[in-house]
Amino acid sequence: MSGPSLDVARLLGSGLLERAAETLAKRLAAEPDDVGLLRSLGRVQRQLGRLGDARAVYARLHALDPEDSRAAYLDALLAGRPERFPARPPGPWPAPYAAMPDFLSGERHRELLDHAQRHVAECRPVSVAGDEGTVQDAEVREGLVFDYPERICAWFRELVAARLPDVWQSLSAVPLREQTIELKMTASRPGDFFMAHCDDRFGRRVSFVYGFHRSPKRYSGGDLILYDTDWSGEPAPETDFTRIPNRDNCLVLFPSVAVHEALPVVSDSSDLMDSRFALVGHVRVPEGPER
Repeated sequence: MSGPSLDVARLLGSGLLERAAETLAKRLAAEPDDVGLLRSLGRVQRQLGRLGDARAVYARLHALDPEDSRAAYLDALLAGRPERFPARPPGPWPAPYAAMPDFLSGERHRELLDHAQRHVAECRPVSVAGDEGTVQDAEVREGLVFDYPERICAWFRELVAARLPDVWQSLSAVPLREQTIELKMTASRPGDFFMAHCDDRFGRRVSFVYGFHRSPKRYSGGDLILYDTDWSGEPAPETDFTRIPNRDNCLVLFPSVAVHEALPVVSDSSDLMDSRFALVGHVRVPEGPER
């Protein structure tokens, strides 16, 4: 057997991924080395955001065929080893990313929450970049943005900059040199979202999202979707993707050229402090020879 049945294909197309995963797992129990089934299950688990389960599937595929470059790439990607990414041939490939859990100390995390508590009532609607400047467009993005003091901006930028050398080569084709880090603090209420887009304008090379919230968490959703990207510059269909669950105190970095979106937040709370908070930004590096 070479892959999923027609019923599973329909499940994938309809978005009923949980049922697809169950069907594939049952078939693999009888045929554990079926490469087609394994590839399909890895894809579904990646779309569900079950990244540990997806990684186990791709590790199995790589063990079955050490020459399988896609399995090797996804094994390294989902294991958090960006330095081991094999070269990507032309065509759509899963967008690389680097996730850094427990990014801030408890003291710094509390500082962000304290600032949000004091100033969340001053939030204003978020804007998006257009051809004629920034505009508010509720069909593309809904959410809130608020100001933060320079001292927060300064130490957060320093922490991000300190981690860039570890991941830059796997996320950007431009050498890491003189850089500017843009930063914005946002709050996402029930129903807030950001449609699929990419950030590769104004010299942006790497984008990042740092999520935080108070405990206990009173919302779901708000996950980051990274669509597979064709690094040769050809457009790729927005069908295959990696779902990165939204987690407290976790920084996620990814190429600004990668198409991505933020799923709607789901909550029955009207308290703004129950929002999905985030520090989002971009690392800008000019093109041209190193100075």
